Amino acid sequence: MKNILIAGGSGLVGKRLTQLLQQKGYTVAWLSREAKAAAPVQTFTWDIKRQLIHKAAFQFADAVINLAGAGVVEKRWTSAYKKEIYDSRIQSTSLLVDYIAHQSNHVEVLVNASAIGIYGNDFDKEATEGMEPAHTFLAKVCRDWEAAASQSQQAGVRTVFIRTGIVLSENEGFIGQLKTPIQWYAGTALGSGAQLTSWIHIDDLCAIYINALENERMSRAYNAVAPVPVTNKQLTHLLAKELNRSIILPNAPAFALKIALGEMADMLIGSQPVSSQKITDTGFVFKFAQAREAIHDLLSKGNKPKRFS
Repeated sequence: MKNILIAGGSGLVGKRLTQLLQQKGYTVAWLSREAKAAAPVQTFTWDIKRQLIHKAAFQFADAVINLAGAGVVEKRWTSAYKKEIYDSRIQSTSLLVDYIAHQSNHVEVLVNASAIGIYGNDFDKEATEGMEPAHTFLAKVCRDWEAAASQSQQAGVRTVFIRTGIVLSENEGFIGQLKTPIQWYAGTALGSGAQLTSWIHIDDLCAIYINALENERMSRAYNAVAPVPVTNKQLTHLLAKELNRSIILPNAPAFALKIALGEMADMLIGSQPVSSQKITDTGFVFKFAQAREAIHDLLSKGNKPKRFS
């Protein structure tokens, strides 16, 4: 394989994954709703609502990585936005699989995003890939997302699902959302703060995607989480310490989060211990197994604020 087509390449994971693939000598192109001159790579267009993709995309691609989907924490979960979260994943994946199955192409593998939300919002037993999907909204999204992607196997295409935890990156995602409040001493843990968070450094996540491309023995689902989960309180305090700040506010109470965020709050205050054993059994080695190391690596790349005198 040489040419990698990424759907959703302009997002948080897609941008970093593109860089790392290029460093390894791969040629990367993106699928986008519109071709942008400023895009860092060649861009092919697709229209998900009309179920159309520029055919040249599949003449190019040896492998497809699907990261497309509306952000889960971008907006309050109204009925309309829940539909957008669901449709943006299922419709886009069904479209990709249909083209892989019925258009002339040489795609060898589809690596499709998924999430640990498939296991539910709150559980005590460490979740493995064999655990049955829960009955929450996000679990249904992930279950149907993977089911749509799995249809590519009928076309003889190796298919891998990457069930991702909380992604730690320098300026977006979990760190991006908490960085500014913590810098102004307004950061706080959520709910009890004791709920376990299964997280992953963005570079380890991208390395798992690359491993899925290159390791022909990988198929079906893999959890993409670091080996050592931490509590929400621990993660928040580690971030504050790296930013030279203290957490001085009491925890945000669960009832207030539910009033402010609605159904989404259950995802934030639930405990999600998830196993990484299956991916390590493939020979994958995490560069960042401890949250402290991951946060230090990410924040040491920029200028950290000094303590107020």
